[in-house]
Amino acid sequence: GADPAAVLDAVATVVPEARVISGEDYSRAIAANFTGGIQIFRGLILAFAAVAMAVAGIVIANTFTVLVAQRTRTLALLRCVGATRSQVKRSVRLEALVLGAVASIAGILLGLGVGQLALSIIAARVDGVPTPATVPIDGPTILVPLLAGILVTVISASGAARLATSVAPLAAMHAAGDLAIKA
Repeated sequence: GADPAAVLDAVATVVPEARVISGEDYSRAIAANFTGGIQIFRGLILAFAAVAMAVAGIVIANTFTVLVAQRTRTLALLRCVGATRSQVKRSVRLEALVLGAVASIAGILLGLGVGQLALSIIAARVDGVPTPATVPIDGPTILVPLLAGILVTVISASGAARLATSVAPLAAMHAAGDLAIKA
């Protein structure tokens, strides 16, 4: 129940030639030896995140292209009743924006939940490792993934939005099997 700083000072006074550190500092030093420093670990995580974002962008672009192809007749009908090319493009971009926001919020909540579960398991099964009681949450923890998810979704869907503008109003009059989007 003693103050750790007072104990460190008392031991350093009695044995001045000894190097005295707290248990928390010692555990951090041991963890740094295992990871080679946090910078390498952080770099690996960021590289993995960049690859995951690129793959997600490809999947999103393909998904929106398929969605626009499936909606060719509907988009053509919208054009027949007076929708302009820019309105059709905006509708696809708005859909991407909403989908990106909802998916990003779900991802943030899932990530925080998994992080909290990991902290609980570490605290319960590993002695001597200082862990916070809850996952620390600050502005960047929420804003960075939210903005990144929305941005990747909207940028990835922009090609499909451009394809949506190429749907001619007369395409609504064709049979369902004859519809095609001009590239």
